[in-house]
Amino acid sequence: MRGSTSGAQSPREVLFDSDRTGRLEVHALNPTTLVVRPVTHTPAGSRSSSRANWSPDGRRIAFVRTTGQNADVFVMNADGTDPRNLTDHPGADLFPTWSPDGERLAWVSDREGNRDIYVMRVDGSDLRNLTNHPAFDSRPAWSPDGTTILFLSDRDHRGERPGPNIHAMNSDGSGPRRLTDHARADMEPSWSPDGRAIVFASNRTGNQDVYLMSADGSGVRRLTDHPAADAGPAWSPDGRWIVFHSTRDSSRDENYELYLMAADGSGLRRLTSHPAFDGHPTW
Repeated sequence: MRGSTSGAQSPREVLFDSDRTGRLEVHALNPTTLVVRPVTHTPAGSRSSSRANWSPDGRRIAFVRTTGQNADVFVMNADGTDPRNLTDHPGADLFPTWSPDGERLAWVSDREGNRDIYVMRVDGSDLRNLTNHPAFDSRPAWSPDGTTILFLSDRDHRGERPGPNIHAMNSDGSGPRRLTDHARADMEPSWSPDGRAIVFASNRTGNQDVYLMSADGSGVRRLTDHPAADAGPAWSPDGRWIVFHSTRDSSRDENYELYLMAADGSGLRRLTSHPAFDGHPTW
């Protein structure tokens, strides 16, 4: 498990989006004590969200800040100080994720008209479009060994498909291949720390639940089975736990809370209980 570094909070905290302060901000949760702290303090008229991610060394956090219709990728210190705009573009730049060596970020942008997967160095240089496809490509997730990037795409849409499937490509953008092939949407993939499995959300049964599959897309197994919406799964750094958001204990469909379960779906535990939105966790 990744440990803390001098002057930084431990990455064992769960990062998540919440509007509990009156504005959507990135927060951090200690899953043992359940203590929550705000990480971003966004200027008025803006909001910070979109699945913030720890850097591999735990010293920095990548996140998205949105002002009006303009969303950009930022990086800040682990305590929320020194936020820096890396993209600064009128397009929508979303869903940043770190390479395992901490040298690059993959993210999503519509700056060239289509929504594609891009990669850049953590100082914002050496920007490249990896997918460059007329389809909708989103939600990149870098494999632990750095060789593969998962992403969502509707590029194989054949008219009857209402949503995207999970795809993979080499980290340089070559060799794209589809991992799931279902008539309903498969979403939000997250690698296990050992790279052998992928957890994801899907509404393939008509209800949104959390699923698990092998890294090659085989052996799909349902981990949650609840009439509420379960989504946004992410692995703990030691591979033992999966955190996700759900409306299962809410009287309002939009009131998501954070939940924790073992990697096999057992031992479900609620982590947050707040009337505000708590969602999009990462570990």
